[in-house]
Amino acid sequence: MKDKNQLDIKILCTKEELLEHIWEYRHKDDYIRVGRHDDYDVCLELTWQQHSEPFVEYLYLANIIDNQLIGKIVKPQKKMIEKGKDKLPFLVKLQIVGMLLLGLLILYGLPFLIIYSLSDRLFLSLGLGVIPLIGFIIFIVVSDGDHISVHKRNIIKVINELGNQ
Repeated sequence: MKDKNQLDIKILCTKEELLEHIWEYRHKDDYIRVGRHDDYDVCLELTWQQHSEPFVEYLYLANIIDNQLIGKIVKPQKKMIEKGKDKLPFLVKLQIVGMLLLGLLILYGLPFLIIYSLSDRLFLSLGLGVIPLIGFIIFIVVSDGDHISVHKRNIIKVINELGNQ
C-alpha cells in the first residue's frame, strides 16, 4: 500500500538542469519555497496561510534517481521556543478569540433565537440550537485538514513547469 505522503514525479530533464531551475524558482503566491537539506537533492518548503502570514506546514524531501523525483512530504522539525517569548501578539490573540465568539454566536445563537422566537420554549430552543454546532464539529473532524492533496498538486505543477523549461 502506497503511503499518502509519498510523491514520485517523472522528470523530462537531467538532474543538473532540474536543480539549476529549482534554485532559480520563486512561487508567485509563496506556496512553495526552495530550501536546503543535507540528505536530499530537493527540499521544498510547502507553506499555508495562517493569520495572514504563510508558515511552513510541510517539507517535500526528494532525491533524483533515473530521471525521477522520489520523495515524501513530511512535517518539519519543530524549533524550540524560548521560554518567556510570546508566540502571538496580543492583538492577534484578541482577533482569534473574537472570531471564535462570532462563530459560536452564529452557529449556536442564531438557531437558538429562531427556535425560541417560534416556540417560546427555552429548553427546547437550547437543545435544538446545539444541532448545527454539533454538525459543524462533526464536519471539521471528518474533513481532511492536512492539506497534503493541495500541496501535491502544487508540487507536481511546479516540477512539470521546471522540467519542461
